[in-house]
Amino acid sequence: MRADLPFSRARFIAAALTGALARSHAYVQHETPRLLVEVDGAPVAVAHDGEIGRPGTRFEFEARDEALRVYRPDSP
Repeated sequence: MRADLPFSRARFIAAALTGALARSHAYVQHETPRLLVEVDGAPVAVAHDGEIGRPGTRFEFEARDEALRVYRPDSP
């Protein structure tokens, strides 16, 4: 959600409720296999897999194909 546009929160909510989120200028979707997050300030703790990790100011997240295998029954 963009914060640099006037009324961006209201525009985002309206677009989400009307099903027009993909066309909204208040919302941008970006897919990337890796994301580096740097915290500007005191260290923070990030939870992953239900566990709280060590506090830090730099975190790297990576998406891996088939890292989580999901099993479900076949549809009839």
